[in-house]
Amino acid sequence: MTIKKPENIILILLVCCAILVLATLTRYFCLLSKLDLFTSNIVFLIVVAFSLAVYISINSLIDNFLLPKIISSKPFERKESASNETKIGLEFVSNSVSTNEIRETFKETSKQKKQKLLKQALQYSQEVFAPYTSDSELLRLCTFVEMYSNEEELKSIQPIKVDKQLKASDIYHYGWNIWNHFRITDQLSISHFLKIVFAPTLQEVSEIKTIKKKLRIPDSNCIIPIRYKLGN
Repeated sequence: MTIKKPENIILILLVCCAILVLATLTRYFCLLSKLDLFTSNIVFLIVVAFSLAVYISINSLIDNFLLPKIISSKPFERKESASNETKIGLEFVSNSVSTNEIRETFKETSKQKKQKLLKQALQYSQEVFAPYTSDSELLRLCTFVEMYSNEEELKSIQPIKVDKQLKASDIYHYGWNIWNHFRITDQLSISHFLKIVFAPTLQEVSEIKTIKKKLRIPDSNCIIPIRYKLGN
């Protein structure tokens, strides 16, 4: 027992008062029994000493043996703690499953969106260039557009040859429409794409930056206009 705590001090004072009262009553009965004053005082001291010894023994027993066992053996708290840990574990597993489902859903949605954009771009390319190039050239163009949508690098490819009715400005507009449709690269990248894929039409344009500057310049004589939306 910690003596410095106020509640412990009060308890000790109460015990001392009780011992004094008990010893005083015992002394009083000794005097009534016609014992001499000296003997009565000795009995008084014995009762005080004995009572204090009993109190100290009981207090020591409680502090050293009974109290630790009571504190350490709280089955409800241990069970409650174990139950809480189990609940947390189950919630984490549940959240993990939910998170994985969200990731899979996001991947599938992104994949579907990408496929839809590619389908629209290929359909647009076919509609625009079918009158001005052969089927084999058009098929190759669609392959290049798909590579662009996957951000693949075009290496050692055979450029597309289109009818001379299509001018450089038509190719620029087509490039801007494709870039605006996908929005996966910067305009310098789509300019590089145009320079490689439509090399015969853009053979007189040496700088990629020049193509970039002219992607969106209006031209009333163009066959391919600027389009802000390719699909529905």
